[in-house]
Amino acid sequence: LMRTLLTWFADYPSKIDCLFSLHNMVATGMAKYDKLPGEWYGPGTACYVLRDLCHRYISTQKHQQQRKPLFRVHVADSQGTVY
Repeated sequence: LMRTLLTWFADYPSKIDCLFSLHNMVATGMAKYDKLPGEWYGPGTACYVLRDLCHRYISTQKHQQQRKPLFRVHVADSQGTVY
């Protein structure tokens, strides 16, 4: 389990194994929030990017018919509070 969690956040450009990598965060920020690499991601944008990556992971899990996801992100309001 620990190895899996570390792999999810490894800084490697893989959309399957390292879903929450910096590469994927930047790609999602560019695609959905018009944030270029090197631009400041405020707390709200960072929360929404993590939420979007988590949704992608959950949809991949369901597609592969695996067990319940171990990691979920809930953004509470427009301020970007993560739970």
